[in-house]
Amino acid sequence: MDTDQNPSAAPPADPAGGAVLCSQEMAKLWPDFPPSTKNMLLTAAGRQWFDLWQSGFALAEVPAAAWGWHLRHTASPLAPPSGLRPNKRARLSQPKMIRALADWLHSGPLPWTDRDRARLLTAFMRRGALDRAARRQFAHRVARAARGIAYARAREVYRDVLEETKHHCRQSVDCRGIWLPDGMLSADEIRHGLEAALRAPDAFVIKHSDIALVVRSHFLGELVVIKRHRFASTGKRLKYLWRLSRARRAWAAGIALRRLGLPAAEPLGLLETIRGGRVTDSYIITRWLPDCRTARVVANSFHASRDRRIAMDAWRAAWLRLLDRGMYHADTKLSNAMVQARDGGGSALFWTDLECVEAGAPLTPYRVLRNVVQMNGSLGAEFSLRDRLYFLRGLPARWVWLRSRWCQRIIATWTARRNRHPERGP
Repeated sequence: MDTDQNPSAAPPADPAGGAVLCSQEMAKLWPDFPPSTKNMLLTAAGRQWFDLWQSGFALAEVPAAAWGWHLRHTASPLAPPSGLRPNKRARLSQPKMIRALADWLHSGPLPWTDRDRARLLTAFMRRGALDRAARRQFAHRVARAARGIAYARAREVYRDVLEETKHHCRQSVDCRGIWLPDGMLSADEIRHGLEAALRAPDAFVIKHSDIALVVRSHFLGELVVIKRHRFASTGKRLKYLWRLSRARRAWAAGIALRRLGLPAAEPLGLLETIRGGRVTDSYIITRWLPDCRTARVVANSFHASRDRRIAMDAWRAAWLRLLDRGMYHADTKLSNAMVQARDGGGSALFWTDLECVEAGAPLTPYRVLRNVVQMNGSLGAEFSLRDRLYFLRGLPARWVWLRSRWCQRIIATWTARRNRHPERGP
């Protein structure tokens, strides 16, 4: 495409005056590009990626974050790293090339949508003169490779966080914990500080049940949210002899999500009280998110169908990003998602109840249906069936079986049953 003939498709000038933008700068600029500019750059990048592979460059050795973009020469927008050299002996094998392409498409720092990835992948396949059936099979192989990469990376990050926590955790006779702002704080000091924060006059109880207590309060000069999990019964305590406590799972999930580039409340502290060698209470401390409301409250505040659908599109995109990064949330009720307004417009969605997040968990059809029912079922009663099924419109491209009528009937029946017995959940 000639940018002189289509001024609206011309990329914006680099404010720094240089030609190549690093990945982090590109990530900030990408959402503001018009669709015509995105399509032009993605199409040219797909063709260039194929030409590099055909020329024998070892693309699998270069991480996605190391690539740059050359915005002023749209015929070749990719700026490969300086150390990228062609392999004189043989071209990269197709399985390795598919894995490298999947890593570049799904694990890079750019905030691409499914449509953006499809545009680049289509340009790549057309450059190789693949027919429609071959393109469909090739895209399926790339998507499968991307899922494997995301699952492995999520598990690795999650395990790294757990190992780091073991090394930095301070332990006393009857408790162990960690406070990130001050690593020298002992476990007993953290415990006394938590007890004082929970009894403070300005402490506000957000949720209180037999198992969980959620309180907003000040702790060591920080405005935080303290969530306590209590194992009152002997069976629960015995169960967690072989499992991580809920607070430790939430701690690892929160840090892992942030490292994977997903929005999450910042974990600041962790404490576990021990009695007879067993964890009795566990506390997770996160930084307070100002100007936040639950997604359920936000959904019920919309009355116009257009506003509701815009919100559903945003929640669906946030949920898909979570899955794309290899993380699965087992309880995606909209009351477990916080919506925070941004200064420049728009909003960010933060998942709570992070003890329900699993890293690298296989995504089965049952789990997909479960999440859809949880999100649809937590909408208000005034939402029509048409509004609820709108959520599925962006999903059949990824899960074709959701297009069927029997699947939609299952979702409607399951949602109705959940609304009759909300305490059970799906």
